[in-house]
Amino acid sequence: MDNTGKLNISFKDLYGNSAVGNVKVTVRLGDQVIATTALEARKVVAITSLLPNDYTVDISPEDYENISTLVKIKSNTVKILPVTMAFKTDKLSSITFPAYNQLATSLQTVLNAPNTDVKMFVKGVETKLSGLSGQALYDRLENIPKAGLLNLYTKMENTIINGRSVFSYVKSLTEIHGDRIFVNVDKNLYPIVQGAEQAGMFEKVSEALHTPPEGFDRSDSFKSFDKHGNLQLSFFNKNMQEFIVDADIDEARGIAHIFEVIRNMGSRETDPLDIHQILLAEQHLDTGYRLVV
Repeated sequence: MDNTGKLNISFKDLYGNSAVGNVKVTVRLGDQVIATTALEARKVVAITSLLPNDYTVDISPEDYENISTLVKIKSNTVKILPVTMAFKTDKLSSITFPAYNQLATSLQTVLNAPNTDVKMFVKGVETKLSGLSGQALYDRLENIPKAGLLNLYTKMENTIINGRSVFSYVKSLTEIHGDRIFVNVDKNLYPIVQGAEQAGMFEKVSEALHTPPEGFDRSDSFKSFDKHGNLQLSFFNKNMQEFIVDADIDEARGIAHIFEVIRNMGSRETDPLDIHQILLAEQHLDTGYRLVV
């Protein structure tokens, strides 16, 4: 009597669309290769005649991150394995951003703030966007800082303290990076986040790695308790009357854990396009832009 099982694997991207390109699938039992196949990622991989056991499945797509996952095969059953692919951010053909008039009113209001000289940073290179505001400022942003801005807006807007979003305290932007933004905030935000820390919403962390803007002193730094994609707010003050916040989102190996991706993270800088994927997959927060392979 045949007591083998079957494995069916299907692939989709982060947005629920069928994956594109080709994919290679290898099924291993320890170091022994049991089966290997290559085909178009839009098709279902069907692997038959697998004896009951725990197998490692290695998935190597052309346009997405490599994945390795464990599956248990039982006798006379079909194991269905739907796989969500994480985008390789260096393999993208484009990024599609929402138009300015599609942005939330609260973000448009901050972009329209008068008398601000915003600085944009790309790979550490500063560009002064003096005199720009509103749509002119938004349209001038390059892809990586624009992605960073939309990530931080989405995360801050969905971080609620006492019925009000963290972003609602933002008055204007001063710096836009791929991995962080510096913003002028209402001074009431500082004691509100202090209270949220005492209530267990945030933990206080070291602010030693965050350099104060000129004329400002360090206050405190707070981090949310999200497993992946947590928000860090580092406060700087001028005579405790004016406050600037350095806001960033911690990747915390989220891509590797959420998608079971095989990647040497090393000491690389946070990639805002990975943050986009983490926020959508882990926290169901849509930053509004789309990655295209």
